[in-house]
Amino acid sequence: MLPKIQYQWFTIIIGNLVLLVMLDITAGLIYKKINGNAWYYDWKEGPTEKNLLRIKSNMYHHDLAKNANEKDSMWGDAIYTTKTNSLGFRDRINRKISLKTEKKRLVFIGDSNTEGLGLNYEETFVGLIENALKGDHSVLNAAVSSYSPIIYWKKIEYLITKVGLQFDELIVYLDVSDIQDEASKYKLNDTGVTSGFKGAVSERKKILQSELIKENTILWAWLRSLRKKEKPTVSRKSIFSKKETQTYENSINLHRGSWTFDESIYNEYGKKGLKLSAIYMEKLL
Repeated sequence: MLPKIQYQWFTIIIGNLVLLVMLDITAGLIYKKINGNAWYYDWKEGPTEKNLLRIKSNMYHHDLAKNANEKDSMWGDAIYTTKTNSLGFRDRINRKISLKTEKKRLVFIGDSNTEGLGLNYEETFVGLIENALKGDHSVLNAAVSSYSPIIYWKKIEYLITKVGLQFDELIVYLDVSDIQDEASKYKLNDTGVTSGFKGAVSERKKILQSELIKENTILWAWLRSLRKKEKPTVSRKSIFSKKETQTYENSINLHRGSWTFDESIYNEYGKKGLKLSAIYMEKLL
């Protein structure tokens, strides 16, 4: 039995520790709700330059900045220009987009193939379609690299209900990598799309405790990073740090596309990714 005074101090210490943990979890949840991402991942990304082209979105994970003009965009060995309009859509020039138009309006959405990484806007397939229509239609490109059906749905929903954008046709370009993204990269929270569990789907149970700490705390996540000797990274871009030249042919043979022919990888994430993709694509109807 502990002496009375020691017992009182013991209960005070334990009570304060429990209170500290509760406050830490509350602060972590509030931070994530306000910023759309866990504190740990913001800290891990480290400081970034101002006037970034690729930015976070609280509603649908990430986006392009409005009215950007980046003349030294890079993808692999390609250096090209990226311009966006007033909606943050890739465009031929910086311009203000009216929410209504008398012309028939087409909105394209997809991932890096539709955004046109490595190409000037006029060379992308959306730019070629716009040029072929010779101004008879209003053509908008809402695509951003690393998008997938869950983001297609939430971004289009946001554009219609919050922005008030009106259009006649929505053209969605699916990519082979969308399936893995749906299975392991993104998830819904109370405010929108956020980062999902890291690592392969089959490894989630092993890292659940670590992810709960990183997702929902600040002080505890910071102490964990000290124990792991982790340090924030300094990045020029908020979304991409490594760029590799890829073609559609060799992308199929990478892990992200091998669910199409490898049964073990299909079972790992392909089946689940297809199911989720079908659910989110249906919400666009």
